[in-house]
Amino acid sequence: MKIYHLLPKIRRDIIGADKGFVSSIFYLKNNKKYNIFLDRFEVALKILIPNLSFQKTGFEGKYREYNRIVNRLKRKYCINPQEIDIILTVISYW
Repeated sequence: MKIYHLLPKIRRDIIGADKGFVSSIFYLKNNKKYNIFLDRFEVALKILIPNLSFQKTGFEGKYREYNRIVNRLKRKYCINPQEIDIILTVISYW
């Protein structure tokens, strides 16, 4: 089911809903496919992948790209959905 089209509506209709809140909804729906997206996690990815530059603009595009990258890391290193959040949090404070 494609649900990315709901992102702008959720962000518009729920005052104060930022990417962390919105991505949490998708994560609760399917944590194998969607990941929680926080500014700190983006920092962590740029530490792990120094030449990382998100090609997409806007929340929807960046969130799709973010999920693709994080899911690749989870598969490559056999990381559970709950573990990746902890790992990215710790890395972001290096």
